[in-house]
Amino acid sequence: MQYRRLSRGRILFALAAFVCACSTRAGRILAKDGATQYRVVTPATPSPADGLAAQELATFLTRSTGAEFVIVTESELPAGTPGLYVGQTEFAEREGIDFASFGREESLTLTTGDDIVFCGGQPRGALYAVYDFLEKELGCLWLDERTEIVPRLDALEVGRIKARRQPA
Repeated sequence: MQYRRLSRGRILFALAAFVCACSTRAGRILAKDGATQYRVVTPATPSPADGLAAQELATFLTRSTGAEFVIVTESELPAGTPGLYVGQTEFAEREGIDFASFGREESLTLTTGDDIVFCGGQPRGALYAVYDFLEKELGCLWLDERTEIVPRLDALEVGRIKARRQPA
């Protein structure tokens, strides 16, 4: 069997292609070394389920990363601060999300720029979006009513997400 020697240019091209492929996962650094710039953002008057979703998101992100994720309303969010928008926010509407299009309990997790939107159909779509995110992106698991696994992360980086799910 004859082997071909790869030229330096081909090796560099293959390496660059590999790096580019890996960087599609890169994106938003939600927390690093116990610090975050992100805020969990709710509408002015969130529904009870949306309020719970925001609280769960902040709690488990804090437990996992050690960074304090503060919950604020949209009007309290400082300009230029990235947000994790939970529920039927004005921000989500401006991003083109039509809340009337969701089925009952349907969830949507969507990255837009540096921000992430967690929303869905009523009553618990945003809550399902948050739990889905915590499971897939952080590796959190709830095995039964007394057993939960919350991985400790030094850094949390999230790539592009567009996940819309309808429960059975």
